[in-house]
Amino acid sequence: MSVEHLTAVMKLPVSSPGEKLLLLIFANYADELGRSYPSQKTLSDYTSMSVRTISTHMASLEDRGLIRKQIRHNPSGKRISDLIYLQIDNMQISPVAKSATGKISMSSPAKSSGNTKEDTKVNTPIPPQVLARKEAFDYYNERAAGAGVPIAKELGKSRVGRMNATLDRLGGLEGWKTAVDRAMAIPGLTGADGGWRMSIDTLLTESKMTKLLEGFYDRWGKPAEAAAPPMNARERRYYEENLKKLREGQGAGA
Repeated sequence: MSVEHLTAVMKLPVSSPGEKLLLLIFANYADELGRSYPSQKTLSDYTSMSVRTISTHMASLEDRGLIRKQIRHNPSGKRISDLIYLQIDNMQISPVAKSATGKISMSSPAKSSGNTKEDTKVNTPIPPQVLARKEAFDYYNERAAGAGVPIAKELGKSRVGRMNATLDRLGGLEGWKTAVDRAMAIPGLTGADGGWRMSIDTLLTESKMTKLLEGFYDRWGKPAEAAAPPMNARERRYYEENLKKLREGQGAGA
């Protein structure tokens, strides 16, 4: 347990009891760097919430930059519990400080010089993860518009967690851009072959992203060797007349 992180979470104003409870559990399991990896079953047992509800709360916490999630796999490739980082620096509370005696205390907020809104306004920096997620979302829509693929209207809570996981998996924004560019170049994914068209959810689905990276979709929509177009009535008559003349000529020369 990290006393520093637990103290920070306890002081943090959170409107949702479910989110606060999850933060307290993460802090209880956290090491000095704020890292923990409780399983979904553990979280469900401790909170009496369903896995679906837990996922919704975690997506909200990620969206506000209070936690960061990293997907993990064991040596055989099987997915295991995620690694959760508590982001103390993004929590809107006074910084945690240690006194000369080594005790942890919360520093008092600086008093305002007046009663104006400007005096009480706090400029909280946007977490890097939120910025990367927004840029990834905008890049997809930019490429989708050019390829005729459906544009995503909003990221939404249901997509936030999957976008974070996908960015972690691909090594960040540049990996995402490379994957998007690859998908947009495949006719069978963009509907350029007159068929099905993908959406942003295609790329946010782990199994489908795996297929994209492994080249499963590379041949989708690419035409086979073009066959000669069928002849119309006039062309057919001309062909048959010339074929008849050719055969008569071969018979006369025999």
